[in-house]
Amino acid sequence: MEYLYCATASSDRWPESGYSEQACIVGELGKRVVDSGAFLQGGGEWRESVVVYPNPCNPRAMVRYVVAEEGEVKVSLYDLCGREVARLAEGPHRAGEHQVKLEGRALSTGAYLVRMVHGGRALSAKVLVVR
Repeated sequence: MEYLYCATASSDRWPESGYSEQACIVGELGKRVVDSGAFLQGGGEWRESVVVYPNPCNPRAMVRYVVAEEGEVKVSLYDLCGREVARLAEGPHRAGEHQVKLEGRALSTGAYLVRMVHGGRALSAKVLVVR
């Protein structure tokens, strides 16, 4: 059985900042993966992030990514030699949270990077594929 539990915490010390941190626990019974993505709630602005869960994965995972503002986005999977092995998403995106499936059946066991490029910026997250 898989579960997803998310909690959001904000700062009492500086409430006018609107900053909050969201932490998510994703996994199966007996296994646990903890990842987090942060965003700004004050004014509705998003902070870009990329999270892969479950991680390590066998054979599939979800890639959750946050786009700060509307625009062209490319999300790709790279091996550690820098070769693009899969294009997960490409095209115009609205600001906010998005997700895409990562199918790892055709991938060899090892480490990979999920890289999101948006507005001249790039963010990466490491993902381990195990068999």
